[in-house]
Amino acid sequence: MLCCPPVSAMMIHRIKAGSLDQNCWVLEDGDEAVVIDPGCEAAEQILEVLGNRARITAILLTHNHSDHTRALTDLAEETGAPVFIHPADKETVEKGWIVLKNIRKTGDEVILPTRPLVDGDTLNFGEIKIGVIETPGHTPGSCCFLVDGHLFSGDTLFHKNVGRTDLAGGNEDQLKNSLKKLLGLNPNTVVHPGHDEDWSIGEAQKFNHFPI
Repeated sequence: MLCCPPVSAMMIHRIKAGSLDQNCWVLEDGDEAVVIDPGCEAAEQILEVLGNRARITAILLTHNHSDHTRALTDLAEETGAPVFIHPADKETVEKGWIVLKNIRKTGDEVILPTRPLVDGDTLNFGEIKIGVIETPGHTPGSCCFLVDGHLFSGDTLFHKNVGRTDLAGGNEDQLKNSLKKLLGLNPNTVVHPGHDEDWSIGEAQKFNHFPI
């Protein structure tokens, strides 16, 4: 787990999760926190990071793949936080929610409390302001989140790499357009990907091996 320097009063926590070393991100500001891509094996891994300092008021998903959503069911139930996801990826997550509930044999159908992500919107959670950037390509509903000079890029943009387009719903042309959009951001923007290590938009702009 890595705790990054503060953005204003906000702290950025990274939790490495699963065999694919997925990055689960926790944004903490005062008594509120937002979780991006809860791919941990259990919700407790995320809750332990915050202790009693802050309550989770939102869960944001960059896309619908299972390595980014393992702890979603437990975390949403435990916290009551709404889940924000792009409508194009919503159905898959909701089906996964029901399947997980059935496997756990609770006998109750749970309606996932989703909220739609819309390109260009700003989400406000206390002092945390999150810009939504629609970046289809890896999945139809992939999104990235921009927070005060920090980009949480999911599986769209990695350190010297990009997301796959050969999985269900992937689209290479859409990914190329999404990458152009991200590479137009301020060069000082810090990129926090869904896997691997951080780098900056400026470094990405100088990298000559992207498929665009």
